[in-house]
Amino acid sequence: MTNSNTPRTISKQVNRLISKLNLKAPPVYVKVQPESGAIVSECFPNVERKVLSSGGKMLCGWQIWEWPNVMIEAEFHAIWQSPEGDWVDITPKQDEEQTILFAHTPKRPYDGKRVDNVRLALRDDTIIHHFIQISELISKALQDGREFEYGFITVPEAKMKPLMEAKRFLLGALKAGYRDHDTCCCKSSIKYKRCCGKEIQKYISESVR
Repeated sequence: MTNSNTPRTISKQVNRLISKLNLKAPPVYVKVQPESGAIVSECFPNVERKVLSSGGKMLCGWQIWEWPNVMIEAEFHAIWQSPEGDWVDITPKQDEEQTILFAHTPKRPYDGKRVDNVRLALRDDTIIHHFIQISELISKALQDGREFEYGFITVPEAKMKPLMEAKRFLLGALKAGYRDHDTCCCKSSIKYKRCCGKEIQKYISESVR
């Protein structure tokens, strides 16, 4: 889990992400009111059940998260529009967020397919870039995996294990405040770029061929 939360303001960085997503309408803040029985990170089935029980409709779009000084990202997400027209996020949050920043995409409904987050680095740092690239490779591996009932996806361990190990390593480095010009977080006396960063870059390059 990252250190991301709802952005406090619609900043220049948020607008850069909105531009990258080619969205026409600006994002808005939406209240989080978790529905009884709703499951964290399962917004689409949560909203589908709410519509069946209470009417209204599903609104799809991008929920925007910010990890200060690291990255900003958009997660494809669904909220509920009540019969009266109110917008409510009924999906509970792991960090108990009270509001989300949401950009509605009327022409992009949920089609049951997995959608990767869209990420934007907030500074030019190799560790951040590697974290984003590894996250994208994990998403692609999941998209290519075999899907079974109840949303379970299987990916060969030989493919997924090194990706998850790299992500945990990079996540730990970012949470601890390491930068690419620091000595590597593996505790060697060599800078990240010339130590673990060199190996991770090689792995990324080989994976995207």
